Amino acid sequence: MNCSPFQIQGEEGSALASVLIIIVIVSLFIGVVLSGIYLQNGFIQKDINEVKARYAAEAGIAFFLSEIKYSAVNRDTSIIVTVHDCTKVTINAKPFGGFLDVESMAMVKGKEKKIRVLAGASKTYPFEYAVVLGDTSSVLMLTGSTQLKGNILTGQIGTRTTDFKGISFSGSLEGEQTQQSGELLSSFNASFIQNQEAVIKNSFKDGKFSSFSSNYNGAGNSNAAAEDTLYFDGDISWSTRDSISFPKDLIIAVNGNMTLNGNYHFGEFTKLLVRDTLRVGGSVSGEHVLMYAGQSLQVGGAAQFSAQVISGGEIIIRDNAWLTYPSMIYTDQELSTDRQEIIIDIRDNARLDGTIVYPVPTTNFTSGLFRFRVSDQAVVRGGVYTLGQTELEGTVLGSVLTQQFYFYESPSSYINWLKDAEVDFSGRPENYVVPLGFSEHPKYQMVDWSEVP
Repeated sequence: MNCSPFQIQGEEGSALASVLIIIVIVSLFIGVVLSGIYLQNGFIQKDINEVKARYAAEAGIAFFLSEIKYSAVNRDTSIIVTVHDCTKVTINAKPFGGFLDVESMAMVKGKEKKIRVLAGASKTYPFEYAVVLGDTSSVLMLTGSTQLKGNILTGQIGTRTTDFKGISFSGSLEGEQTQQSGELLSSFNASFIQNQEAVIKNSFKDGKFSSFSSNYNGAGNSNAAAEDTLYFDGDISWSTRDSISFPKDLIIAVNGNMTLNGNYHFGEFTKLLVRDTLRVGGSVSGEHVLMYAGQSLQVGGAAQFSAQVISGGEIIIRDNAWLTYPSMIYTDQELSTDRQEIIIDIRDNARLDGTIVYPVPTTNFTSGLFRFRVSDQAVVRGGVYTLGQTELEGTVLGSVLTQQFYFYESPSSYINWLKDAEVDFSGRPENYVVPLGFSEHPKYQMVDWSEVP
């Protein structure tokens, strides 16, 4: 076989070129793999930093809620705490109705995380009962079809079932009955809410909102951004069939009366502040909405949202309205000027999931006891606390803590009688949290948690 040396050299050169090409390809492949690993490690490290920042923000909230004193939560509070790995966390807290709105921010190697929580108090002693009757001088009479499921706390006279106008008692009584002397209803420290009322009233009085004047008429896009303020000097009425949404943390302040009737959706932590009367109807919706009215507040129609409702006068929840958990209703009106008897009225097919608070005791200057009423088809799921009277025709799934019960059937009024009512302690929300004010040393508990984008 005649082999040319050139051919041999040519074959050797071809093999070398092939090897070099393969080496280059392998090197490129290895480079790509290494680059991918490097980038992946970078992403992983960023994820790790994000997780660390989130943990730090959560640790800051846990520290704040474990160390903050009740006297300090009545006002806006800002602190910086140092948690694990020497990470500094900024905490901003402010009252929001019956709860505390807390935001925690932490940064780890350029990655920032914000956590926002709504915190109340773990249920305290009186909320361990289905019924607490503060009037220790009277027996609690159960009649008609009344159903009471849960433990009862009364004065020494206790609880009895009885016929009514010849009709036998057809209800049921399940639970332990405890009788004791002394004061049975713990006091409610209203300063947490009253301080918020004072700030709102002073803001109207001092013209704090006037620089945010708006001409929005309730139709179309308001062009409002998160944390904006819309101020209206005088009465306003919004009505629309369109679906209109507002951003979170919006403040709507009305120096007069306000009527809402339509498909309005309010972002989280919106505040509706109305100097006089606020009426809400239609299909209003939202989550964690604070509503304040200086004179009177009504929610009706098919409205459905969670709300912190504060009024200087009466509060009415009617029609098919549903205030979802963790709502709170609060009023501290003391005197009746027009023979008003019912101060809080849950009626028609309305429903409230949360807590109702009326902390005003009767005095020599009070023209009779104001009443809280749950009408026949209405439902309260959570807790009721009133130092007035409770007129219970409907259903409470939870606790009723009241100075007295009341019902009327012509021609007589009956004090501390329950007729055709239902109280079921087991039906209240799971992990039920009460508003702040029932304890001077509350054990804080979160009712909502979210990561701020």
